[in-house]
Amino acid sequence: KIQSALEDFNKEFILKEVSTLFNQFISPTKELALQQDKLIDIKVQESDIYISPKKYKDFFSSLLHIFRNAIDHGTESREERVSKNKSETAHLKISFKRESKKSFSIQIKDDGKGIDPTTIRNLALKNKKFDSMNLDKVQDDQIIYLIFEAGFSSKEEATTVSGRGIGMDSVKVEVEKLGGEVKVASKIDEGTTFTIKLPILT
Repeated sequence: KIQSALEDFNKEFILKEVSTLFNQFISPTKELALQQDKLIDIKVQESDIYISPKKYKDFFSSLLHIFRNAIDHGTESREERVSKNKSETAHLKISFKRESKKSFSIQIKDDGKGIDPTTIRNLALKNKKFDSMNLDKVQDDQIIYLIFEAGFSSKEEATTVSGRGIGMDSVKVEVEKLGGEVKVASKIDEGTTFTIKLPILT
């Protein structure tokens, strides 16, 4: 009974259901889309996973870069979406899965333009930092992981929204600090999915 009471107390006053922690991103992401004359519908799926927000503070701060990039790099203009037979409004879905008693995963999925491996490869070839990587032999589904490297940017020019090469590397750093891992999968014109596996910290 004491254990049960303690768990109830933790859920009510200390722990938070993980999906509620994503509400902070909805308003700024929609605002950013409007600034670029884009429309975005964001859906956050509820879960039964409770975590301690304090222990993930830096991780959640870094996630802002995923949402910014989803708009700035990933979401097409309304006209471009219509020309591709997509709805004018882009879609961003956040869902959660309990992997085990001690871990869970977060999936952040958009239906935007996707990450072009050829663009990533060409940009990397211009960067001496990646000279030792044999880039021509790296598979497309692996080359896109370069977005997590410090100093890499898929925009030729820095913008006020996403400065040159700052962002996705910090997501990877914060995920790994927690003992987790981040994966990315993308298809051109279909969208990009980030899957982040993390321990359940209470």
